[in-house]
Amino acid sequence: MAGSAGTVSNVTALGFGVPAPGVNMPAMYMAGQVSGVSGIFRSLDGGVSWSRIDDATHQWGNVPVIAGDQQVFGRVYIGTNGRGILYGEDPQACFTCRYNNKAYPVITWNQPAPVSAGTALSGTQLNAPAGFGGNPLPGTYIYTPSIGTVLSATGSVRLSVRFEPADYLDYNSVTAAVMLNVNAGSLKTARIFWLYAGTIPYGTALSSSQLDASVNYPGTLTYSPALGTVLGAGNQKLNVTFTPNDPTKVAPASASTSLKVEKTTPTVTVSPAASKIKVAEGLGMTIAVSGSGSTPSGTVIVSSGSFTSWPVALISGSASFTIPKGSLAAGTDTLTASYISDSISSANYNNASGTALVTVTPLIALSVTVTPDATTLPYAENLIVTATVAGGSGQPTPGGTAVLSDGSYTSPAVTLNSGTASFYIQPGTLAQGSGTLTVSYKPDAGSSATYLASSGTSPLTLTAPGSTNITVNINTLANRHQISPYIYGVNSTNQTDITNLSPTLVRMGGNAATNFNWTNSHYNSGADYFFEDSGFGDGNGNPLSTTALTQFTVNSGSHMLNTMPMLNWVAQSSGWSFSVKEFGSQCQVDPYNNDAGNGLQSDCQTPVTTQPVTSAYYPLVDTPQDCPSGTAVTLTPPSGTTFTANGASVLFTTSAGMLSNGTTSGSSVIAITNSSGVASVTLTLPSTAGTVTVTAQDQFALGGTSVTFTETAN
Repeated sequence: MAGSAGTVSNVTALGFGVPAPGVNMPAMYMAGQVSGVSGIFRSLDGGVSWSRIDDATHQWGNVPVIAGDQQVFGRVYIGTNGRGILYGEDPQACFTCRYNNKAYPVITWNQPAPVSAGTALSGTQLNAPAGFGGNPLPGTYIYTPSIGTVLSATGSVRLSVRFEPADYLDYNSVTAAVMLNVNAGSLKTARIFWLYAGTIPYGTALSSSQLDASVNYPGTLTYSPALGTVLGAGNQKLNVTFTPNDPTKVAPASASTSLKVEKTTPTVTVSPAASKIKVAEGLGMTIAVSGSGSTPSGTVIVSSGSFTSWPVALISGSASFTIPKGSLAAGTDTLTASYISDSISSANYNNASGTALVTVTPLIALSVTVTPDATTLPYAENLIVTATVAGGSGQPTPGGTAVLSDGSYTSPAVTLNSGTASFYIQPGTLAQGSGTLTVSYKPDAGSSATYLASSGTSPLTLTAPGSTNITVNINTLANRHQISPYIYGVNSTNQTDITNLSPTLVRMGGNAATNFNWTNSHYNSGADYFFEDSGFGDGNGNPLSTTALTQFTVNSGSHMLNTMPMLNWVAQSSGWSFSVKEFGSQCQVDPYNNDAGNGLQSDCQTPVTTQPVTSAYYPLVDTPQDCPSGTAVTLTPPSGTTFTANGASVLFTTSAGMLSNGTTSGSSVIAITNSSGVASVTLTLPSTAGTVTVTAQDQFALGGTSVTFTETAN
């Protein structure tokens, strides 16, 4: 097992295992040759020397793999390339075999003789021999303090040793200790001069102004706390230790003094969001509390006049707060933020406060002018009252509502329109005699921050009715006449109603007819319903045809009354006027079509545009500007107006202008009816303004049919 430093060659495998006890490098295992001898070898010194761990009897043709155990020293594994995996253990190194049988060496160490301060430790003091059974053992001695250490402090010093035996397989490591007395001897005593450090405010870092001790021998002064330390408020102890340059001649020394650290008052900065507000406005603000040391913590309370806030906690030395509207009095207000330190900051900081000024503008009292259309009028007459609410020069137009009252009468609230409200009072509403009309103004959300609720008055006298009596005599038998049959009518487009009721007159009219487009049976609902185009039905789920309705009504024995649109526009088949996408948010939208608005902004008063919006309409072309003189107009009898059969001659005569598109017969034109019994001609309007009348008649008067057309020339 002796190690050899021979030449290594023909290595077929190399591996590593756990180090030997007391060795700081892994054990190496090799299959190869050392000095020409083949075998299995181990090295405990990094390959410097190798020991053979097999014998000549046990050999293998090839060892491609070898590895040491990673937990048990001395155990090695061999791969034989076909003969399995083998392992072996060194009985001299196997801890699992010998650990419990290892012996404990004995250290014999007598207490060394006393030394003087400044003495360096040597073998005279560090002389602890180890042995077993009366025989010394080789090994390593590890002393604490180590050899050469200078003992500068006086008193008892503990010396300790750890013995590491060279034969670690058979012996355990052991320790021992003795005490060494260090006498003052001839060491000189250093004197440290350090006066009272005085007083500093909290947040001041320690400097040479406080750490200014001096000593009468060369050496080093070490302070605790160190230079640059920020101490908390209160009485603090400062310490210094002197280490002499020559500890063999001068003994170390130490000293201390006291320092008073006083609490400081932090700075409170109040920053309002605005320097000027109105009484009815809230005010946001930020309060910052800064100190000379750590960031202050605690709470702040804001106060001004009769207003006091609740405590607001500081976050990283700052707090935000909003004073509710109406909390500050009109005038110049002083905002005071009071800082109250918590348990963390109270040791170092005093309570503090900061201020800021803000100007609070009072609300404006408006002038409310009440103007009736007459201040004296008969009791039985209508009364119209106009109220004008004004804020004065340079002030915004007030918004809100106004209510009129007189005696026991109170009107409904009327929304101001450009600062004006109108009231219509019916006869008999107010009491007779002298009274006072009072209009009370209430600002809305947009005006409440600027204006006060205000009122105005006007006198009013209602005279009593006249005393002359009027006698009315009614003779029900005089001037009797037949009631017109046309009062028995209906406003219905439902053919079933017309058939069942048999009315004398059928009317197609109402709001829907004002812009009814007879070509597509649609109308626009206007302000009635979000200005949307809708189909006009006949009551049976079909689009309304005025021609068909007229024909059905006449055939049913009734008379037809149609309302014809006289506006310049008629409805399209779909669409709406005030698109939210185009005009923005509006007061109301169709719950079934959220893009169709009512044309008013969110205040429900202001139109979204002052320009005409015609996107949901078709223009009519029968206005004078659309038919200037010289324009050709094709005249066709209305639907249902027929003459004789197909190919009949119809004579057209005009009072002015020129007829064409037919056979000329003097001043007239003859046109031939088509398969539907309809004849058409073209009228060119005259150059002078006036009404042109065209008459069409069966040339041979076979059917007796006559139709008159009118057009206007400008």
